[in-house]
Amino acid sequence: VAVAALALVANLIRKSRHKAAIRKTVQELLGTYASPEDQIRMEKASPLMSIPTDLQGAWEDVYHPELDWFRAAYSQEKLSLLEKFNDTFRKNALKLNPRAKSIKLWQKDKRWKTVISAAGELFQRLG
Repeated sequence: VAVAALALVANLIRKSRHKAAIRKTVQELLGTYASPEDQIRMEKASPLMSIPTDLQGAWEDVYHPELDWFRAAYSQEKLSLLEKFNDTFRKNALKLNPRAKSIKLWQKDKRWKTVISAAGELFQRLG
C-alpha cells in the first residue's frame, strides 16, 4: 500500500470516523512498516517520491488517540498497544534522516529495525 494512498485514506477517516476504516488503515500501515520488502517495492514503484519521508510522516497521519472517534475503534488493551508502538516509533523513526536517498539506508539502521520489529509484533496482535 502506497503511503500517499494511506494519507488520502487518513483524510477520509477523519471525515467518516468509521471504526473499520480506521482499523484497516492502521493495520495496512503497520504491515508496510513491518515489511522491508514492501518498502523497497514502494520505492521502486515511486522513484520520484521519498519513501523515508512518507513513512516517517504517515504514522502521524493515521494515529490520533486524542480523538474520540479514533479511540472508539479500539479496546483499551489495543489502545495501550498502539501507544507503546507510538513511543517506539517516535524514539526511533523520528530520529532518522527523512531525506535519506533510499529506504535501504534506513533498513540498515538499528532504529528502523526496531520499528520494523515493533510494527510486525503489533500487526500480529491487532490482526
